[in-house]
Formats: sequence, C-alpha cells, structure tokens
Amino acid sequence: MDRNITILVVDDDNTIGQLLVSILSSTYKQVDLARDADEALKFLSISQYNLALVDIRLPKIDGIWLLKEIKQRYEDTEVVMITGVGNLETAVECMRLGAANYFTKPIRKNQLDMVIERALERRDLLLTKRNYQKQLETCIEKKTQELRRVIKELEEFNEDIIYRLANAVESRDHITGKHLGRMSKYTELLAEVLGLNYKLIGLASLLHDVGKIGIPDNILLKESPLTDDEYEIIKTHPVIGGKILSGGTGLTLQTAKIIAEQHHERWDGTGYPMGLSGEAISLEGRIVAITDSFDAISSTRPYRPAMTFEKSLEILTEESGTHFDPSLIDIFIKSKIKVKRIYDNYIS
Repeated sequence: MDRNITILVVDDDNTIGQLLVSILSSTYKQVDLARDADEALKFLSISQYNLALVDIRLPKIDGIWLLKEIKQRYEDTEVVMITGVGNLETAVECMRLGAANYFTKPIRKNQLDMVIERALERRDLLLTKRNYQKQLETCIEKKTQELRRVIKELEEFNEDIIYRLANAVESRDHITGKHLGRMSKYTELLAEVLGLNYKLIGLASLLHDVGKIGIPDNILLKESPLTDDEYEIIKTHPVIGGKILSGGTGLTLQTAKIIAEQHHERWDGTGYPMGLSGEAISLEGRIVAITDSFDAISSTRPYRPAMTFEKSLEILTEESGTHFDPSLIDIFIKSKIKVKRIYDNYIS
C-alpha cells in the first residue's frame, strides 16, 4: 500500500474522528481531522488530499453539500461518505454526486480498508483517464493547427487535393481509395436526383471522415471489439472533423464541414455527436449517412465479410425511418440500377 497517501477525515463526533485518525495514521502518510464542512474546506485549501472520508451528518452544513463542493473544487480528491444509518436512497444520491463509496458505522477495520483501497484505485483510474484525454486533446489540437495551416495556404481545395487528403486519412483505417470512389459516386447520384449541386456535394463528401486523423492508431486500427471507452473516443471524430474544416470560406469546405459533423446523426435522434433528428440534420448529412453506411455494409472489412448488394439494400430499407431519412431511402432504392453500376465499376 502506498504510504504517501493523504487523507482528510470529516466527522463532528470527536471519538469516531480520532479513532479513524488513529487507525489510518499507521498506514498512511498524513491523516487530518476536520469537525465540520467549513473546517474541512480550510484544510483542503491548504493541503492536497488524495481522499476525504466525510460524515453525512455534520453540524450547520451537511456532508452531502460538502461532497458537492469537493467534487467541484478539488477534482483530484476522492470522497467516501460515512453514515450512521444504512439508507439506500441517500447512498444512491451520494454516488450520483460523485462519491466513490460509503460505509456505515460502527467502524470495522477490514471494511474500512477495503472501501479506502477501492476508492484510491478508482482515483488512480480517473486520473489516468483524465491525463490521457488531455494528451489526446493536445495531439488533436496540434494536428488541427497543422491542417488549418495547410488549408489556409491552399486557400481553395481542388478535387485532386481533396481526394489525396481524404485517401490519406482513409488509408489509416484499413480502407482503400475505392471506398471513397464508391461513396462519393453514390452521394453524387442521390444529390443529382434531388436537384442539388451534386459535383460539389460528392467532392465534399470525400472528407466525411477527416476527423479520424485525430484518433490514436491503437484504437482506429484495432481489429478486436472496442471497449466502451474506446468507442467513445471513436465517436469524437465528427467533432474533430468539424474543427479541422472550420473557418473555410469556400462552399466546398463549408459543405464538407457539415457532412463531417453530421454523417453519424440518425433520423430518430439516436446518433452522434449532437443527437439531431429528422430535418434538423442537414440534407447533405442525411445523404452521406446513407451512402457511407451502404458502402460500409457492402464492403469487406477486417472484422467481417461484405454483405451482398441485395442484402445491403435490404438492411438500408429495414433502417428507414430510424437510422435514415425514409424519403432518401426510397430514392436510393428506386435508383438501384444506377447504384449497382457504381458498385460494379468500383468493386474491391
């Protein structure tokens, strides 16, 4: 056990407080006792504590208020609540507010040791995750600045430059340039039927996944199932893409930004990153949600074989009205002959 741990005990019962200090002082570097919330905050303003043991019932201001203050002002201090009465509702409220755990009086040393050990383990995990997120943000910001500099120097992308940049991003993700070719052609097809500037939208769609440049290789290239935390990081790529493409004055870049940010939104509002639904999602974003998904389903990936052309269309139909705009799915299905021609011409 790490003897450099510092602990603050907050309990107005002097007997219990001194008992806790006596028990813990033999194991940990520093153990202090505060008898109310005000005194506890004074201790916290002077010293950095790894852990605070806080009695729920304190004079003047209760321990739940102090818990909220500690979590807001001293994020590196983990909190364990102490209660004289086992109350499930109170325990749940404490956990919701950020407490690592709680234990009930009378104090049993083996229970106390176990609760503290788990709280300190949780603190270590949270600190590790926070440091990783800061490093990731720094890395993303650095890469974003580099890309913005390149974009500013070029002023206006031409088709060849956009394709090369998009292909460079896709090449990190086990995907060939044929994915870009197919997906952009499917996008042009839908946009043309809708009477839109299909060449511009098809070109802009090439940058839909540019935000993946900010995703670490160990996650982006992972062939086994992602953990929940890893999947949350993957889900940041639309936001990263939007930041990379922000500030562009040309219509192509402005459209590419919208597509990058919104191509994972869903018609029923369960998508990400913004949880947009229905027509709140841009028409360009709704189009690319379909074309990108169709190509992903109908293409071979390291983690699964490709679905057949007909099965891929069937899956799109099944998700019409939930994942996809039903009117756009109808157009895509009615255009299946032209879709098949693109599929055959660009098949991997």
